[in-house]
Amino acid sequence: MKNIGGSLLPSSNDSILKPIKLKVGTLQIVPDEQKDTYLLNYINGESVSLLASHPNGFSCYSLATRWVKSRTNTQEDRFLFLTQAEYIILCGGFVDFVALNNAKLTEIGLLK
Repeated sequence: MKNIGGSLLPSSNDSILKPIKLKVGTLQIVPDEQKDTYLLNYINGESVSLLASHPNGFSCYSLATRWVKSRTNTQEDRFLFLTQAEYIILCGGFVDFVALNNAKLTEIGLLK
């Protein structure tokens, strides 16, 4: 895969592009070469919600895995998720906290 974002370093690999299966739906990182970035989507049937984007796919993957792990509701897990979200935003990426909240978190199993 071509490096997105003009980086000389790899910006993704095949393993991070595989769907992350949830109780209901999946999280999927997909390259968007037209926008020169990666998208983190929540997919539930025909519905696709954009949760975040960043030129480095590894950053989106880290956000996704930390988001899933944050359902353990430990303070450290929530902090790691928020730190990753802040990193993406500070580096010119996008995180839609409303979409994250509205991605049917209870249905996904991320809220009690």
